[in-house]
Amino acid sequence: MLQMSPAEALCYIGKELIRRNMVHYLLGTISTRLEKNPPIFLVKPADCLYELADKYDFVKVNEKGIPLDHNSSRGPSLNFLVHAACYKARPDIGGIVHAHPENIVTLISSINLLKTIPLITQETVWMVKNGEIPVVEDLDPTDLAQAVSEKIIDTNVVAIRNHGIMAVGKDILEAYGTALVVEGEVAMIVKILSMGEEPHFRDKKTIERDLALM
Repeated sequence: MLQMSPAEALCYIGKELIRRNMVHYLLGTISTRLEKNPPIFLVKPADCLYELADKYDFVKVNEKGIPLDHNSSRGPSLNFLVHAACYKARPDIGGIVHAHPENIVTLISSINLLKTIPLITQETVWMVKNGEIPVVEDLDPTDLAQAVSEKIIDTNVVAIRNHGIMAVGKDILEAYGTALVVEGEVAMIVKILSMGEEPHFRDKKTIERDLALM
């Protein structure tokens, strides 16, 4: 798997996301950074179905999402603006998964309006690199890009109310792994709440210990 090209990795991740019911049809966006200067990215086009995609479907774009192959009219969705803002905010980001995991969207779409998602497990703290997942409002693409890029400085995952998540990593495989771990964590929270119980979230001291052990 580590020998995959960027396009092959995106193709693999896209099919895994659809198989795991974390994206649907052609919605959501996945991307990877190819070059830092000038910024060049490889991204799923807006009209590309994950299940039918092959490595040749993914397109090179600049930071504005404009295809760099002049023969191509296939660009990413408007949500690529959020990707571009995250890449600009953190040069260490190499891949981004924007997905719509059911349990996360369920939790953050409740009328209780969580501002953050507290975490239960040490493993998720390590992946998120924070003790909680910030939640931002579902804004228009330009304002959403600003809101997410401000939060992504201190975390590897930002949740978007009534929408989904942005998960980042040093490459697209790590971003995918982080998205999986976080959805699994929130599934546990939702299950505990559905049992009428209260989740036992990690306290600040334990979180600080967890992060020190990374």
